[in-house]
Amino acid sequence: MNMTIGERIKQLRKQNDLTQEKLADFLCVSCQAVSKWECGTACPDLALIGPLTKLLHVSADELLGLVTDQTEERRRDLEAAYEKTWNTGALQERYQLAQNAVNEFPGEMKYLCWLASCELDLSNECKEDTQYRAMLEKSVRHFSTVIENTAEHKVKCEAISGIAISLSLLHRKEEGQKYAALYPEPEPLSRRDIMDWLLCGEEKRKNYQELLEIRFSDFIRTLMNAPWYDADNLICFETACEMIKIMIPDNNYLYYHDFLFFCFVSKAAILTQGSHFDQAMEMLNNAYFHAVQYDKMIAAKEGKHRYTAPMLELVEVDTARFVRSSPDTNVEGLLSWLDGRHFEPLRGREDFEALKRKCC
Repeated sequence: MNMTIGERIKQLRKQNDLTQEKLADFLCVSCQAVSKWECGTACPDLALIGPLTKLLHVSADELLGLVTDQTEERRRDLEAAYEKTWNTGALQERYQLAQNAVNEFPGEMKYLCWLASCELDLSNECKEDTQYRAMLEKSVRHFSTVIENTAEHKVKCEAISGIAISLSLLHRKEEGQKYAALYPEPEPLSRRDIMDWLLCGEEKRKNYQELLEIRFSDFIRTLMNAPWYDADNLICFETACEMIKIMIPDNNYLYYHDFLFFCFVSKAAILTQGSHFDQAMEMLNNAYFHAVQYDKMIAAKEGKHRYTAPMLELVEVDTARFVRSSPDTNVEGLLSWLDGRHFEPLRGREDFEALKRKCC
């Protein structure tokens, strides 16, 4: 027998750890009204359906009982498979799952945002410029549809970020700036900031170190976002490397091996561009070292690791939660860089060719 809307409200309320009193307060109705809904003697006003879906974290169809258990199971299967690809880096599989989700659930903006994100990522694999631009145009069209039609904060933010990147790559920066202006400013305080006032002892130290690591990694990412093809930005990558070494003086870099890998490759590209070939090779060998160390951590049976540096010793790294855009290892990624046009001037050098052999 199908559940009534009141029974669904009761079930969802409990799943979200809400009392009748809290739900009533949030909706600005009486506790008696909520009780009547759940007993089946009354139904919520139509105007309350929207607020209820937000409070109970469901769609209107789910709240009204228009979604079958089978449909929900299919959603869960698709979303679990999609999330898994971010750990494996299987982009083609992710793209197929996004296409399936869009076909099976037309009009659902979350799934269309999946598809647009995959199209943006796949553009990097296009060999011809016409294919590259066509794939980016697809992502722009789909991101735009999502932005216009979703009320979900997280989905809209992802779509705005995605369309800004796509338009930048298409050299339509003024158009991208209009979308970027729609992106909400971050809250001044995070949950960890607030918790820091309430914790004490070891819990407070752990919360502080985790907050510090989040802010520090954001700072390093900002430095790394400097265009590596601009020689003036060499200082950004040099600063990132030095800051990491200061923060982690014992060289147990863990996740930051990945940052250092990218920084050294970027420095090598800039130095090659400036004909500083010996220095470029030194940077490439450093990049290889950090690629190997990062890949070892990813391949380790024990997926959880802890920093040992004084300011991060309570911070844990879980490789199972890493997001990957490709199934390649960092060493394989380095080989792709070496085969690219950015290091063409180094071809034929004995040390360069030796490094390529080490990556194979």
